[in-house]
Amino acid sequence: RLQISSNMKLFLLCLLVCGFNFFFFLMSLPFIFISPSRILSYLSFGNILLILSLLFYYGSNRFFGFLRDGKRFRITLIHILLIICGLFLPLFQGYLFSFILDLALILTTVMFILTIIPGGQSGVNAMQASLFSLMPKLFNFGKK
Repeated sequence: RLQISSNMKLFLLCLLVCGFNFFFFLMSLPFIFISPSRILSYLSFGNILLILSLLFYYGSNRFFGFLRDGKRFRITLIHILLIICGLFLPLFQGYLFSFILDLALILTTVMFILTIIPGGQSGVNAMQASLFSLMPKLFNFGKK
């Protein structure tokens, strides 16, 4: 087993680089229709740095307990799977799938960050309720 202890210098370094990466993502966001794969790369690497910064903040034992917490486990699992897809998808250059994955990863990134913030679970619940109420409306629109 690899044991990583809490290290504030590495935490701040990863968080700083993550912040720059998210800044470049936000500056590129208006061009999502032109090159969704580049935006997907920024977002995927930014999320990896965010997760690494949390690893250095908590240390390995507390970090994996943090990820396995029942309130955030489902969101974290979906988020990590989307990050992995986001890393490998630009290799295949699928425009529509990159665009859809961008939107999904933006949504799960916001939800993941809300699970970190104290009291953010109510925001996650509100987002999930909005999404679940929006889905039937989208499918009904397609049937008309």
